[in-house]
Amino acid sequence: MNPAGYILAVQLTKREATSALPNAPVVPDRRPARPPVQQIRIATARALRRTADRVEPKTKCAATYG
Repeated sequence: MNPAGYILAVQLTKREATSALPNAPVVPDRRPARPPVQQIRIATARALRRTADRVEPKTKCAATYG
């Protein structure tokens, strides 16, 4: 192991040992809740449908291609 590895190992060990002290920084337990993937998919589908309807409105001619 090279000298930089020793220094890094000592620093990480010191950080781990001091993390149990009363004045240690507090890290939030959880990340903020994200909306479920299903809700994102539904919202995206609605937005795409509204955009498609504005670009090409529904008509009887559009339904009779080919």
